[in-house]
Formats: sequence, structure tokens, C-alpha cells
Amino acid sequence: MKTPIASTTVCACGRPISPPVDAGTQDLVEVACACGRLIELRRSFDSWTVDGELHPEGSVPVGGFSRELRLQPDVERFWFPVNAAGGRLNVHLVFSAEMRSAEAKPSDMKAFRIAPVANASEARRKWLLWWESHPRASRASSGRTHSL
Repeated sequence: MKTPIASTTVCACGRPISPPVDAGTQDLVEVACACGRLIELRRSFDSWTVDGELHPEGSVPVGGFSRELRLQPDVERFWFPVNAAGGRLNVHLVFSAEMRSAEAKPSDMKAFRIAPVANASEARRKWLLWWESHPRASRASSGRTHSL
């Protein structure tokens, strides 16, 4: 069994962030920074490292995501960058903790449904796994609905 560790790292905004005291033996935890970013921390031996970052967006989009998810009272919207064949691509992510569901979509692609997920960072990770396993995904704006 791993021993809980306490360490602090820094968000991109410069504020210090720490894993929650109750992280126990979890290897991945999601931490909210005061700036609004969600930071996913990964346990690495005797410290924590930043594994991913979600940037907050102020409004829920009108189009591109399912109406069911957009209208949830607890819906949150984020974006994160990925590298694609044509350069950097921003992926938008809509998440509802109550539904344990998220949808992610880069540019003009169909929204990709991800469920069940415990948090927005898990949705980001699952979308990245799907994206990396489909090298032609960046050209898949054909109207197909994707799901995980």
C-alpha cells in the first residue's frame, strides 16, 4: 500500500495547489485552483505532478452538445488543448457531475459522449485515450456520433 504524501505544485496562473488531504492512496486526483482551472495531479513516487489541466469557459454552448447535458443545472464547461496533425486544437468539454456524464468536441466534429465519469478530468483522460487510438479522428467530422 502506498503512503499518502503531501506536496505542493503550482498552477499555470502561479498559485500553489496541493492534493486533498483525503487523497489516501489514489494515484490521480482533481484539484480546483482559485483561478477556475481544474488540475489533475498524478502521484509520482514521493510527489505529485500535473497530469492535465482544464480551463474554465463562462457559458454553456447552444449548439454542438446534447440538449440533455447542456440543460443540467450543474453543467460545467471547460476547454483543453491537444496536438493534432494541423497544429494545436482546442477541445471543448461539457460535464455534469449529477449525470456522471460529459461530452467533448474539437472544432466542427460531433460531440463525443463519455460516461460514466466521476469528474471532468476523468472525461478529459478518456477522450484523450479515444483520440490517440483514432489517428484519423481529426478528419472525422462526417456527422458520426461517437460514444465511450
